Amino acid sequence: MSEQEVLLRLLYAPEHIVDGNVIETAISLKDLKCRGVSLDRLSYVEKEIIKKRIEAQTSKAPDERQEASLSKFSCSDIRNINNNNDQVFLIIDDATQTNIAHASIFLIKGSCPPRKARAELVRCLQDRQSLSSLIP
Repeated sequence: MSEQEVLLRLLYAPEHIVDGNVIETAISLKDLKCRGVSLDRLSYVEKEIIKKRIEAQTSKAPDERQEASLSKFSCSDIRNINNNNDQVFLIIDDATQTNIAHASIFLIKGSCPPRKARAELVRCLQDRQSLSSLIP
């Protein structure tokens, strides 16, 4: 993935958004440390896949997931996060047959305390847009 490639992270209000800002708990520490933080690559994303994901995830917690939005950021935004000059995150293209746009962010083990890393990552998620504005 190039440094300029645009990535998207699906978020929900009010679960992940307080006073218009993405909160740290929008990123699970377990995901950050183990499974990876799920993303989509804008250049490969299919609107219908995102719409189905929104519907499925909203149905699991309708009170907490009243409105969906997508954070938009670049690979370089994530790769430039460092701790004592050590890169903190890796971005992996882990496309699947059902979602060729899928990618994940992983915390590089030992690079940074997970809570500090998450706080840095959340700063990159503040530019949020609607699905229809990103993918007409």
